[in-house]
Amino acid sequence: MRQLLVSAAIVLCAIAVSAAKAELSAEPGGFGEAKFGMSVDEVRKIYPTLHLTEATKRAIAGDLLQFEMENVTVGPLQPCSALLSFYNQEFYSARFRCPDRGKVVQYLEKTYGPPSKITAKGTSWAGEHGTVWLAPTGGTFGVDDVRRSLAVKAALLSGITGYRFDSMLSPTPTPAKTPTE
Repeated sequence: MRQLLVSAAIVLCAIAVSAAKAELSAEPGGFGEAKFGMSVDEVRKIYPTLHLTEATKRAIAGDLLQFEMENVTVGPLQPCSALLSFYNQEFYSARFRCPDRGKVVQYLEKTYGPPSKITAKGTSWAGEHGTVWLAPTGGTFGVDDVRRSLAVKAALLSGITGYRFDSMLSPTPTPAKTPTE
């Protein structure tokens, strides 16, 4: 168990360090007028067709909410579908599926410059506050708020392991819960 906790902590730190080192031509701050950190209500005022996903409707309780929209325009790309994610009522991630992957790549390179990393698992553009990723096939891509995405990953790991990883991400350390508590 201890080895799992140490491995998870190393992964979280590596993600934070690698994201902070790269530079983008432009850094994502959200999707359209919806800026990272906005509340669900604020984003729904901007995008009134936004509706809860079926998975979120079925969830009994939780701090993670997902909303979707169809026929969305992202830059010059259309028609796309969008999935917007919120944690603790704050917008932190947007995922898009667009029909023409070639146009998606052109749009992302024109908007964010050359990719920071290209692997068989995908292409990414990493900035200090925001990241962009592109799946290796299809036209799926997304934008994420670095700090909020790390908080979501820490919460998920905490739920699985019972150990509080949020203390590593917070500017004011929170006492970590030991596995025996």
